[in-house]
Order: sequence, then structure tokens, then C-alpha cells
Amino acid sequence: MSKYSAKESTNFKINVSFVAPLEEPLKDLLYLILQDYCDRFKVSVLPHYKEVRINLCGYMKPSGDVSGQMGCTIESNFGFMIQVRDPFLDEEEDSYVNDITVYSYLDTICHELVHLCQHLTGRKGIHLRIPYDKNDEEDCYFFDPVEIEARVLQGYYSSKYGLETIINKVLTIQDSDNKEKDIEL
Repeated sequence: MSKYSAKESTNFKINVSFVAPLEEPLKDLLYLILQDYCDRFKVSVLPHYKEVRINLCGYMKPSGDVSGQMGCTIESNFGFMIQVRDPFLDEEEDSYVNDITVYSYLDTICHELVHLCQHLTGRKGIHLRIPYDKNDEEDCYFFDPVEIEARVLQGYYSSKYGLETIINKVLTIQDSDNKEKDIEL
């Protein structure tokens, strides 16, 4: 572990909007991933990002959408917007929440958090020498160094931090005052 502390050296304003109660677990997950990312690549958050607004939200799959788009990270003058397709919002007949859907959801969240780390630190991803058609939009997306790095790290971060931070703490709704039942995964 480095002497650099991602959480203590930043003053992020983080807003979270998901159906599941994810606010604190997602903030924890963000800082765990950012710390590991900074330690792993020996980088730190760039000075102009030390105080930035980060909005994380779930969105409903548009009716009839077959694109497979699961999330995106957008930088603007106001900060960062991370949107992840929230399976708890899908209303289509063939949509349902199960363990595979939840793990895919978690992978997508971690994938987008890696993109956030790339923006915050200025890293440009993992460069591999893989031949691809630079005139093909899909090839360019799949072999873009930032996408390769995000895909490599999403599963690792899901397994290392996400399972405990998100799934074990949030997706099993504990017996509360209003006697909600556990979600079966």
C-alpha cells in the first residue's frame, strides 16, 4: 500500500441515484477501486480533479433497445456522470433480476469506475499490439486501450471489492422495521 490515500487527498462530491440502497456502498467501492488503481499504476488523482462532482445513477433500458449498452462515463464542465443500466428498473416482460444479472450489473459498475479512475489520473489504458481495423467503429471501441484496461480490471474489482461491498451488504435486504423479505439470488 502506498503512502498516497485516494480518499484523504480528494474532496469529491458524490451523488448516487439507484433503486437499490447503494449510496454508501458505492462510495466505498469507488474509493477502494481508486486506491488500488493509484497503487497499482503508481499514479495519483490529478490536481484539477481533487474537488470534483461525481454523479452515479441507474437508468432503465429503453424499450426495444438491443444495443447491449450497459453503461457510460461522461465528463463535463460540471464533473462526471456515470450511468449504469439498472436491472431493478427494467420493465420488459423478459427482464428479471437473478444472480447472473446482478453480477453483470456489478461488473458494469466496476467497469465504469475504472473509466472514472482513468479520467481522474490521466491514464490512457493498457496498450496492446493487436491488429484491428481502424476504420471499423466497433473494432476501434473494443481495442481502445481504455476499454481493454476497463475490461481487464472490472472482473478483478468485482470479485475483490464488489462482492463484499455491494452484493453481500446491499442486495440482501435485511429484515427491517417494515419487514421486507430477502431477495433470493
